[in-house]
Amino acid sequence: MAMTCVSVTRECDGCMSCLPEQQPSPICPVCDKETDTFYFDKGDEIVGCSECVSTKDAWEVAGCA
Repeated sequence: MAMTCVSVTRECDGCMSCLPEQQPSPICPVCDKETDTFYFDKGDEIVGCSECVSTKDAWEVAGCA
């Protein structure tokens, strides 16, 4: 039994044009990598993404650890 194309009432020929187009992932303006998460400063400016921003323990950075 042949499959029916989801976009019309014809037999599926495997063209895949019936699938919704995937939107491209957002690109980080800092590192130019695809990302799902942007990080912002208090001025609502992008400071990076999950690929180029890291976290550090504040006590270690301050030299108190």
